[in-house]
Amino acid sequence: LTDALRQRLDEITENGNPESHPDLIAQLRQYVPHAIEVVPSPAPISRYTCVVHALNLVENKEYEEIVLASPKHVFASPAFVDRLISRQVLAPAPCKCSGSLVLYRQGGRLKHIGKMVLADNVESKWGVGHLYRHPMLEVPAKYGCETEFVDAIDADVAIDELVVWARENGVRFEGDV
Repeated sequence: LTDALRQRLDEITENGNPESHPDLIAQLRQYVPHAIEVVPSPAPISRYTCVVHALNLVENKEYEEIVLASPKHVFASPAFVDRLISRQVLAPAPCKCSGSLVLYRQGGRLKHIGKMVLADNVESKWGVGHLYRHPMLEVPAKYGCETEFVDAIDADVAIDELVVWARENGVRFEGDV
């Protein structure tokens, strides 16, 4: 049942019409049971990604200024999350506890990230679509089913790391020599 749900979620979230997603996902419940719920978004859904949400950078002016000043690949992306892991900024969580982050991989590649809000519930932003609260594996199939957990970090730590990455890519900030 979960595979059928996840495949159908792929179809819905790739239909090119994000405004239709909540209704289509609610209608899907009639045929494939699930516990996915829309969460009110703190900002227009077009303004942030799953990584921006998970790292608490939604509507963060400092984050936006850094991204605007940086090359296109320097932003809160899956590559940035992998960088945080390789630099040991994101450390393995001892459990899948509320407050930790869940990483979704497919073939070892990071595809999605969400925040654990309860024992088996995640809050995450799906692509260009909405913010949802959902059981851990009730996500689009494209996100993969390999999961790992890391401790959440403060938004200021994420900003500091983004600044380091931007500097490594030639961006100079006020006060740099």
